[in-house]
Amino acid sequence: MDYFLSKYKQACQQEFEDRGFKSYRNNRYRVVNDVFQSFNLHRSVSGNAATVEFLAVPLADEYISKSRCGPDHLKLFENEWVWFPYENKNEESIEECIKQMVYYTQKYLMPFFEATCSCIKIYNQLQGDKYIRFLQQAKRNAALKVKDWELANHYLNEEIEQIRSAIVASKKNSNNIDFIKSMEEQCQKKIEVKQEFQRHITDKDFLFFEKWIEMNETNSLRSLKWKTV
Repeated sequence: MDYFLSKYKQACQQEFEDRGFKSYRNNRYRVVNDVFQSFNLHRSVSGNAATVEFLAVPLADEYISKSRCGPDHLKLFENEWVWFPYENKNEESIEECIKQMVYYTQKYLMPFFEATCSCIKIYNQLQGDKYIRFLQQAKRNAALKVKDWELANHYLNEEIEQIRSAIVASKKNSNNIDFIKSMEEQCQKKIEVKQEFQRHITDKDFLFFEKWIEMNETNSLRSLKWKTV
């Protein structure tokens, strides 16, 4: 294990071990109530900058795994896109970089995790839009968990529009007719699946979603090998 990774993992163990996070490669994850949370060390290819990415999603999301994390990173809490710089061969510089990331994690990320440690709390954050943006699917599933059918339908419509935007982008960025046709077919299948799902929302199909949420939460816990008390 290289010096940076060794020092980072050591710092995480000291600072966050008592918060219930488990470790998988560079990712640390936990289940709190009905929510999955994770944060992941990401270093630049050039080896002169690093950041910590993070994620908070309902446990009912379909793609929960030990390695899953999100695209948002620590400096976004201050509306900055930059990472934390360091000199790759300088141990003092590496330690200062890690110190800064741990500081930001304590100052911003842990409070964020506390504010999103249940679907109802995520739902409440959606109303105020106080924190970093959530994935569309996560927002939709949090709304489903609290049975806000109108909001869930709104986010699902946004998911469908994102897929349609991907089709438009592929036409703009490629002259390959076969690629565009394949892209359109794939996207149309995704849209049809989401529209079928949307019909259950429109019908306020309580029994369908009760079973769907229970199944996904069970599958997530099984994937994570997470034992609930």
